[in-house]
Amino acid sequence: MRNTKVLKTGIQTTLVLGVIWTIFFIASNAYNNFKNNNLKYIPAESDLIIQIDANQILKNSIKGVLTTEDNKLLELIQETRAETSKTNGKESGIILNAKTILFSILKDEKRFYGALFNIKDQNDFKNYFTQKKYIGIATTSDVGLIVTTRTPSKLTALAESLLQGKHASIELKNSSSPIAIWTKRATKHKRLDIQVEQGHIHLSGEIFTPHHTARNFKPLSQDGFHTTIAQIPTWINDTIQSQIDHSIPSISGVSFNYFGTEIIEEPNFILAPEADVLIQFETPFHLDSCIESLHEKMIIDSVNPHKFYIGHKEYYANQISKNLIFIGTHDYDSIQTTTKQSVLHISGDPTRLTQINGNGMFKYLLGIIPIYGASKQLASKIQSFDVELTKKDENTLTVTGDVILKEGENAYIEAIRFLLIGQFI
Repeated sequence: MRNTKVLKTGIQTTLVLGVIWTIFFIASNAYNNFKNNNLKYIPAESDLIIQIDANQILKNSIKGVLTTEDNKLLELIQETRAETSKTNGKESGIILNAKTILFSILKDEKRFYGALFNIKDQNDFKNYFTQKKYIGIATTSDVGLIVTTRTPSKLTALAESLLQGKHASIELKNSSSPIAIWTKRATKHKRLDIQVEQGHIHLSGEIFTPHHTARNFKPLSQDGFHTTIAQIPTWINDTIQSQIDHSIPSISGVSFNYFGTEIIEEPNFILAPEADVLIQFETPFHLDSCIESLHEKMIIDSVNPHKFYIGHKEYYANQISKNLIFIGTHDYDSIQTTTKQSVLHISGDPTRLTQINGNGMFKYLLGIIPIYGASKQLASKIQSFDVELTKKDENTLTVTGDVILKEGENAYIEAIRFLLIGQFI
């Protein structure tokens, strides 16, 4: 019986590898003569352009799978292949091993997002996207454009005008990065490259800054999984205001260290984050009155000087200055800050993001949610994470970053595993 099972597994693995070799051959040779003509049709008013070199990503991903000895990954690929073979998916008409362009434009005070593809069949492309909600479509014989927004608009007319109108005069063909990003101000562009090696993702370049940086903001020193944001977009402040039943000033800077989340089931079920947060507002904010209001509404359970409780979870609360507050699971007197000035800094241990402390049914249910399992698996493979944006001048941010995987891990393979476990494909 055991020999039969081993033989069956061996045959399945051989078949999977055979399929992958076939895909690799097709990806390497199919449409080799086509040109990335979609690069000619990037709308001139695009203030954000992202180029994704699918051919490079596909080849490196398949090479990684062909050289892996990870049987669990091969089983995941086999299961996904079996499931997709049962469904009759429509052809998209898109040449998959070509460059794809994503773009964003601001028109009539409304934000639109779009994509440009190289296509092999206009009818397939149109039929594939016609049934999608809030999507406008336009095509040439070998290029397809889609555009979308959050609310109903005359998207087909917009798509046609973008395809036929003025186009960006930006050199994209020389990019050797699998992912490259351009931001625009007036007629100038800044470029950010994302390079992917076997166990290393590296970010380098510049972007235009759309917002002012919080002044005199001293962020927390890095601990756990750390994030500092010293430029808060208007839409984030608007979203916060719309989601809370308490008027607060606009936030100008946030710095937090996140350590995980605790499940509290008695007397009421809550998810209590374990974190320290420093928040700077644009105008004075009175922390005590806010806490008292939340206590009256029974959102928090009890209040002591400089402390409040949610269930049995204790949080410290300090008014540092008229515009600056601290809330956290550690006493503020033990907290260290830094004078390092970053517009954005994300670093630390990513396993903290998926760390759930506690037991019970909720933790069990969370464990079987695909996106949580995929995120936890991916975080466990990362050795270090550090991405930083610093101010170069009034209009420009310098971007540097490194995501380093643990020894022997492959970035492309882990991306595939994440997509498979998360059931994105």
